[in-house]
Amino acid sequence: MERIGCHFHFLRQLCPSQEPIAELQSVLPTRKAHWNEETIHLFMSLNGKKHVERMLNTMKTVLYYQNRVQHDDPWCFVSIPKATVLQCPRHSTATLKRPFHLHLIADSQSRPNLHLSLSQWGLQGVNWTLYSLERHWDKVDWIPNEHWSGISALIKLTLTTIIPENVEKVIAMDIDVILNHDIAELWNHFDQFSDKQIFGYAWEQNSDWPKCNEPNVDIIPKAGINGGLALLYLSRMRQLKWDHLWFTTLIDILEERGKLRESDQEVIREVILRHPELYYRVPCEWNVQVYARVASECLPRRMASPLPRPDRLLV
Repeated sequence: MERIGCHFHFLRQLCPSQEPIAELQSVLPTRKAHWNEETIHLFMSLNGKKHVERMLNTMKTVLYYQNRVQHDDPWCFVSIPKATVLQCPRHSTATLKRPFHLHLIADSQSRPNLHLSLSQWGLQGVNWTLYSLERHWDKVDWIPNEHWSGISALIKLTLTTIIPENVEKVIAMDIDVILNHDIAELWNHFDQFSDKQIFGYAWEQNSDWPKCNEPNVDIIPKAGINGGLALLYLSRMRQLKWDHLWFTTLIDILEERGKLRESDQEVIREVILRHPELYYRVPCEWNVQVYARVASECLPRRMASPLPRPDRLLV
C-alpha cells in the first residue's frame, strides 16, 4: 500500500472543523508544552517564507488522513471543468484523532506566517512550539556542506538538544513530504523497534533496486538511506550520548572527504554502517521519491478510485 506520493494539487485551503483554536506555544523552547502519551510529535525545519507554504501543504495531507476536514462544507470543493484527476479516499475510515504536537524550527521570516496560518486553521488537539532557528544556527553552520538543503537538514542532527527532554519520540519530516495514509500507522513503527534501535529511515529509492529488496544487503545499500523522513527515539538517543556520536562521526568524514555532499543523511549513513544495531529499517513505501525515475516501482499496489463526479475535487 502506498503511503507517500499522492499529490494534493487541489488542496488550496484547509477547511477546518468547527473546533477551538489551537493553542499557540511560545517561540521559546523552554516554555511548558501540553501533550500526553498519546500525542504524536512531528518536527519540521523551515528557513525562508517559501518554506511555510510547503510545510502547510504537508500538514494538510497529515490532517486529511486523520479525518480532520469538513467534507460537506461547500467551501471544501472546487469545480474544474473536465477534470480527470483520481481522488484519494473522500471519507477516511479513521475514527481516532490522536493529538499532535508540531515542533517547528523556523527563521525570523517564517515564524510570523506560521503563527498566523496555524492559528487560523482552528484545530482541536493540534498544538505547536516554534523554535528560533537563529538560536541554534551555530550548532551546524560551521559544517562544510555542498548539499542544497543546507542548515534546514543539518539541524536535524541536533534535535536531542532542541526538543524538550520529556519528548521521547518524534517523526522528523522534510517540508516536501506528501502523505497518503494515516501518519499514526507510521508512528506505530516505534513499537517495532528493538531495545537497541534509536532511529528509523527508509532506503534511498534511486538505486538499481527501487523496490527496496536489494539482495545480499544486510544493513543498507550503497545508495544509503534517505533523510527526508525519520523516526527518532529521542530518549534512547540521549542515553546513548547522541551528540558525541554524530559529532565524532562527522569529524571522521570531514577528515577523509573535506566536506559533506549529502548533508545529514551522509552522517547518519556512516553511523549506521558503524553501529547497525541502532538502525530500524522503515518500509520504502513511506518514502516514495516521486522525482526519481524509479519511483513507479514503489507506487501503490492498489489505486484510488475515480471520483463519482470528476468535476468536483475535495480540498
